[in-house]
Amino acid sequence: MAQDAFVMAHTEAIGIHNYAGTTGGIGDAIAGSAFSSMPFWLTEFSTWCGGCDRGAPNPDDWSFARGNVEQLLGYLDAGAAGAQNGAANI
Repeated sequence: MAQDAFVMAHTEAIGIHNYAGTTGGIGDAIAGSAFSSMPFWLTEFSTWCGGCDRGAPNPDDWSFARGNVEQLLGYLDAGAAGAQNGAANI
């Protein structure tokens, strides 16, 4: 994607999904590219929910909510310009 000037000229931000609480080095990768000022967003993130992939609802408790907020703050500390949480109940 970064090799295509046309695509990059029409790109507002890079979006990533992550459920592990890390940015996977995307901030460093962007900083080392020709598009070093490009922001990145977490387009979806959530604390792990063991049954959610099998249809269980997200936990409705403080521990789950706290884990999501801790992830959010970690993503922002790592340079994310925005984030959208995948858990509808926080």
